[in-house]
Amino acid sequence: MLDVLIVEDDLILLDFLSQELSNQINSLGGMVRKASSLFDARKLISQKKPDWILMDLLLPDGSGV
Repeated sequence: MLDVLIVEDDLILLDFLSQELSNQINSLGGMVRKASSLFDARKLISQKKPDWILMDLLLPDGSGV
């Protein structure tokens, strides 16, 4: 199962990307998770490593690099 994590602090963009990717990935049996901060992303990654990460590089609580 494909697992994608989207990390973006702009909530409108985060919802848009999540919805668009979910439409494609869910039909393949995958899932999309989302986080709006580096802290939340690290928490999700510690629970389950994603196959792909789409990440904003300039987050308010740290760099996405």
